[in-house]
Amino acid sequence: MSYLNHVVTTKGFIHSFERSAQILKRFWMGRRKFLQMIAFLQKNLNGDAKITFCVTASLLAENASLFRKLRQMGHDVAAHGYIHTDMKNKSRKEQIEIIRKCSHTFGQFRMPVSGFRCPYLSYNRDTLDVLQRGGFAWTSNNMVLWHSGNGNGRKHLNKINSLYSIGYAETNRMLPRSLNNCLDIPITGPDDEMLLERFRVRKKGKIAETWINILHKTHERGELFHLLFHPERFHRIGDCIKEIVSALKALDGSIWVASLMEITEWWKSRQAVSWEHERLRDGTWRTWVKLPPRTTAIMRTGGQVPPAEPFYGDYVRVEPVESRNCMRAFLSPEGRKGTIGLASTCSVEAETFLRDEGFLVERSSAPLDHPLFVDGYHTFSRKDEADLLAKVERSTFPVLRLWRWPDGKRSSFTISADVDSVTLMDFVRRAIKF
Repeated sequence: MSYLNHVVTTKGFIHSFERSAQILKRFWMGRRKFLQMIAFLQKNLNGDAKITFCVTASLLAENASLFRKLRQMGHDVAAHGYIHTDMKNKSRKEQIEIIRKCSHTFGQFRMPVSGFRCPYLSYNRDTLDVLQRGGFAWTSNNMVLWHSGNGNGRKHLNKINSLYSIGYAETNRMLPRSLNNCLDIPITGPDDEMLLERFRVRKKGKIAETWINILHKTHERGELFHLLFHPERFHRIGDCIKEIVSALKALDGSIWVASLMEITEWWKSRQAVSWEHERLRDGTWRTWVKLPPRTTAIMRTGGQVPPAEPFYGDYVRVEPVESRNCMRAFLSPEGRKGTIGLASTCSVEAETFLRDEGFLVERSSAPLDHPLFVDGYHTFSRKDEADLLAKVERSTFPVLRLWRWPDGKRSSFTISADVDSVTLMDFVRRAIKF
């Protein structure tokens, strides 16, 4: 597919003509605008948010000083391909070569990267395995879309469904997913491109209102708000990001603001949790858990005791009854262990999902040893997640859980930016090599 065909397919015929003028306007004096963005971030964020800049390796080679400056300011850099090409249309062999060249270039400029976002958020069944074999710890190509409250441009979303992997917030969790050795961190939509070009939102106040509304919704659900923007539109959304940072502060420090790599490190530490059981003389169980530092342990009351100070839903904080070195002991009431039992026939994907949600899960053939025993789910996909989680929440026995975010934060917030061009010539080279 040529770049022109790509634009017509994803933007529409009329929008394709408009886009030509927009590109000229966005990238004219592009380096100066990029430096202005850096100055704005230095003045207004001041360490309040760490942005992960996903940049193509070929662009890094031409503009390394810009990204070194961003790193010095505390922001992070990740890979966005070698050039801005559609990975979905590349063979496994071609993708391996793209990843090799990409990693080599970042290494040349002493900017090793741990994350990779596919250009156009587009990938195929080989991509994840190629990224894992290439040593990448995280990827971020799937979008969870919240309704913006603006009906304009809704029809244009259909044009990108064939390109992006889009789910909707009503039926999808806005949380990382463990995929073997690579973490998939979803993006929150709508991003700046959708709001400005598809929904045709022209007022900065409306953009800020949309994003702040999503911030409150993800906070209520205990999930992640992952804001994506593109630097060439920064002059139109910079003030909106500033407003979001102010909204974060207004929530009394209850949101964990982190980079994508920090989220990855935290999530993987939760997945590595280990435990053992101790049977007491009175027949009750203690569950000894090796907790990552900063972990908040919570337990469902099972509806039996109204929580005096609820942490999340009917979960309350629980403190260990004993500590030994890095192990913490939690008492499991009702004569059952603190773990969810899983039948041997349950899929690995179901187990991974429950672990991602912070539950202690173990294979078992003794249902009565656990507050909840899960059978079935011989196969498991995203459409089964809500059903399984609802089954856990219906349990009448207290269930121990390790909360999603560190330091007792209710939700999390991160920002990333996709950078494939700084100047007009960068964009021309990108289009030619599409």
